[in-house]
Amino acid sequence: MPISSKDISRTLVVMLVILQITIVLSLAVPNGTAVEEPPSPPSPPHDLRAEARGSEVYLSWEVPFDNGGATIFNYSVYKGLNASHLERVMNVSVSDYYLNRGCTMRNLTDGEVYFFAVQAVNSMGASYLSEVVSAKPLPSPVLTVVSHETSFGHFEISVGWEPPEIVSRNLTGYILYIDGLEMHTLAVEKGLDDRSYFQELDPFGEMLVYRVAAVYDDGNVSYSNTVVLQFAMYEGVGFNTDGVLIVIAVALVIAASAVIAWKVRGKH
Repeated sequence: MPISSKDISRTLVVMLVILQITIVLSLAVPNGTAVEEPPSPPSPPHDLRAEARGSEVYLSWEVPFDNGGATIFNYSVYKGLNASHLERVMNVSVSDYYLNRGCTMRNLTDGEVYFFAVQAVNSMGASYLSEVVSAKPLPSPVLTVVSHETSFGHFEISVGWEPPEIVSRNLTGYILYIDGLEMHTLAVEKGLDDRSYFQELDPFGEMLVYRVAAVYDDGNVSYSNTVVLQFAMYEGVGFNTDGVLIVIAVALVIAASAVIAWKVRGKH
């Protein structure tokens, strides 16, 4: 049966409509671009760490790899005496987290082992719990750091600490940590009777963070208080601002003299 020109026209119209629909769909969802999925709870925080400091434990962690497509506004902290039985004991806002990089659990019992985990929370719900970590609060040393500027930009720093007040276990020594020294962390091992350290530095805008850890024979450590020294940019290897002001003043006098001489020559 022969095909009429009217049939051919109808077929072409249908093909054009299909082509237009295909083009519209391809523009709406480009090739290789996934359709946006609805928000979901975030993935859990990672790299959770617990650091004993006397009757306190400092917890720090990294933010989740995936926020679930919604802003994380809160972290929930879980604590327990057994790794398989944890209870929520604290909420940490995002602003507090970024301020402290974690949180501190206080009023803990020395010698008791505590287990901790953290979960992230967004508008869609809470993540799974992070990995579980443990810490044992133990008596801590008390750290003192004194700095003295002996000459322009040159400092002498004396570090010392008192041993833990109550030692119920065998103490084997100390480790002094200094963070920020030439962008590195210095760890100095000290014996039981060697509780001092001396430095001579020419710092320039550096911030040094000091703390000391008491090391016990069972492998546990307990950290002291933290002491921070912040040095200004004009100290250390900086320059003498008085000398700079003198140079500027001389330059201004010379420039003014040149202008006056040029105007005098112009009048003649």
